[in-house]
Amino acid sequence: MATAKTKTVVVYKKAKKKNRRSKFTLPLAVVAGFAPGASRTIGHFQNGGVQGGLNELSRIYIGYDRDSGQFQPWLLRYGLYPVVAGVLIHKVAGLLGVNRMLARAGIPFIRI
Repeated sequence: MATAKTKTVVVYKKAKKKNRRSKFTLPLAVVAGFAPGASRTIGHFQNGGVQGGLNELSRIYIGYDRDSGQFQPWLLRYGLYPVVAGVLIHKVAGLLGVNRMLARAGIPFIRI
């Protein structure tokens, strides 16, 4: 006599969700990239007023000299280039696990 096969039921479990608190972290490499441009811009705001500060902002972060009306890439050396370098350093540190090591060491707020 033939016996009936029992049906197997597959039960899928839901993946556990990790409950993490959102934490404030400060990427130091990116902030350090803004430091040279900010110091130059503050100096120009103090000496030349609003127009001097805005002119310096456009020069170091965009490369556009409002006085001559031309784009000059060498002007970016105090503004945009350090910011891009800071973002790249932050990404490389994240890939190498430096930020994870800082978090496990218990250092608050600071990431590279």
